[in-house]
Amino acid sequence: ELFGLRAWLIPFFTFCVALHGPPLWAPATLAAIIALVGMPASFLGAELTTRFDRRRLIITVMLLSAATGALFGWITLQPWVVIILGATLYHALIMGDSAALTAGLVAVSPPQSRGTAMALYSMAGFAAASAGSFATGALLDAMGGQSLRSWAAAFVLVSASNVLGALVLSRGRR
Repeated sequence: ELFGLRAWLIPFFTFCVALHGPPLWAPATLAAIIALVGMPASFLGAELTTRFDRRRLIITVMLLSAATGALFGWITLQPWVVIILGATLYHALIMGDSAALTAGLVAVSPPQSRGTAMALYSMAGFAAASAGSFATGALLDAMGGQSLRSWAAAFVLVSASNVLGALVLSRGRR
């Protein structure tokens, strides 16, 4: 989801430019500014896992992120301020859940295996990101490209991984 948003945010903003005209900043600049929210959201996500029930927190943030992502593609007809705030919220949730997952992995991995656990976690994450970016592009093309419907479906696809992740975590053993 994180890399899906990163890969598709600028093209999404470019689509919005075609509908609304240019915002105050170029799409790439907007995406970079929104990415700055990621750092504090990441710290907050990791910190919250040390203060609250990790599993419940991660599931909650995953589901909030999935809901935000599923709605995000539909905001193309809203004013730029709503689009930018929606993108900022979505990115913050993604970064918070990513950090919470990473902190959780480190916390449950035996100290002698943390390097291997992080390597496998990163490898699986990057493989999923590559496949997800490709699938998102293929879905946009299959649905005719630049339309509200195709972007809505694309962000539902991007956010679907969090629904699956929340389901796995809710059913997994403690």
